[in-house]
This record gives sequence, C-alpha cells and structure tokens, in this order.
Amino acid sequence: MKDELRIHVTRPRLKINWESPRHLLLSGGFNSLKKDYAPIGHFTVEIKSSLPHRYGIQHVITGMERENKEESTKVVWKKKLGLGSMTYAFKGALTTFEKSYHDLLASEAEGRLKTLVVPTTPEISSRLFDFLDRWIQHGSYTIYGGHKDPLRGEGAGCADFAMACFELATGYQLEDWCINLSIPKKFIGDDNHQVSLAHLFLASHWEDSGEKLKLKTADTDLAFEWIKQRAGANQEFVYRDHLNRTFQMKIPDFTYRYPTQKSEEEIWKTICPTT
Repeated sequence: MKDELRIHVTRPRLKINWESPRHLLLSGGFNSLKKDYAPIGHFTVEIKSSLPHRYGIQHVITGMERENKEESTKVVWKKKLGLGSMTYAFKGALTTFEKSYHDLLASEAEGRLKTLVVPTTPEISSRLFDFLDRWIQHGSYTIYGGHKDPLRGEGAGCADFAMACFELATGYQLEDWCINLSIPKKFIGDDNHQVSLAHLFLASHWEDSGEKLKLKTADTDLAFEWIKQRAGANQEFVYRDHLNRTFQMKIPDFTYRYPTQKSEEEIWKTICPTT
C-alpha cells in the first residue's frame, strides 16, 4: 500500500451562501430540511500507509461529525444559538469507515464528490497516524464545532479536522479553500444570549460596527471548485507542491483532554476496513 493522504470533498446540494446572516440562514436551512447525509457538505479524510501503525492499521477513512444530528438540532433551537451554532461545542464522533465509504459512493454517484490526493512518505504517514492516535487518546473526537484548535486537540468540525491533516502532511494551508468572516457577536447565541431566527432573517448584510468574532473555515464549494478546475474531467487532483521541499513539522502538544466512554481500540476499529 502506498503512502498518501486523500481529502474527499462532498459539496452540498445547494451552495452555502455566505453573503449575509440571512443568506446563510436560508441556504443552510434549505439543505438541512432535505435531511441529506451532507447538508452543508462534508470533508472526509483517508490515510494510507505502507507501514502498519496502532493495532497493525494501515488504512483509515473517517472525518468529524456530530454524534447525534437530531439532538444537536434540538440544542440549536432550544438555546437559540443563532450563528453560535458554528462555534458551539456539540457532542462529536469520528465517522466510521463503513458510513464514510457509503456516503462517498453516494456523493460520487450524484456528482457531488471531488478528491485531493496528497502523496506522502512513511514519515508523513507516521505523523498523521500519531496525530489521529492523540486525537483518540485525548477524546478530542468528542467535541464537534468550528473555531477550535485541532492541532492542540481542542476538537473540530469536519473542515478544520481535514485542514489540520493537510497541514501536517504538507506544511501548507489551503487558503483558497477558506472563507474568512467577521461575525457580529450579537448574532452569536450562548447560555446568556439568545438569537432568534427572525433576528438572522432580518440581517441582510454583515454589519461593520460592534464587537466581532473572526472565523476562518474551509468551504466545501470552494474546495470542490478548486479541485475541479485542476482535475478537469477527472475525479481527483494530485497535489505535488510539497514534494519539492523538505520541512520538519512536529505535532504540537495536546492541551485538551475529554472523558470518553469507548476504548481507544474500539474507536480505531470503527475507522478502518473490517477485512
């Protein structure tokens, strides 16, 4: 088995519109009403290694997801999080190999899938598996949400998790895949501040005044189009920019640890092939 990282990008049925809180609410809400397997798109990480790692594993397909989508939706409604749903720490999980594989087949059949192939080395594969090992040991997978620091084990959504793996493999960040927002804090709900859907619907533009939260995240539509432009009629594009240089990158020390209910071996076995 050759060493490589694959980042599979599934775009949503309707493009997420970041133009304003109203546009974001409507596009995200429409996709969610469809009860799609990837309502806002999804990033799936696949790692292959020529050498065995923990429990003899050489191949994983996974990503970050909410542990229970219906329950997390109830949390959004009950707490009136508004755009705080983008940063809230939901109960998270690593997507199983079986579910990831099934969803990738479905998105490919629907023309919603593009893949970035990153050739690696045994050393880089080891780094990626070590990162995943720490992610599991520290229970980082139990926290799903944006505006986290995945390289410190704080948790992540599927986008930030995939981007962390890419950075560990290449030493680069895919800025062309990312959107940068300055979100007025009045649109971010929490336990002490509620934001109604009506409030978001009436916000037809991003306001310039007031205190803001800066949010950076990879967008599946941007990623999909970026790969499509380079892959042409092909499903995949092979990324080679990192192959012409030598870089040393260590995984930062994880400063977060969360309680878990499953053993490390149980988690590992859910994200690798069963045969």
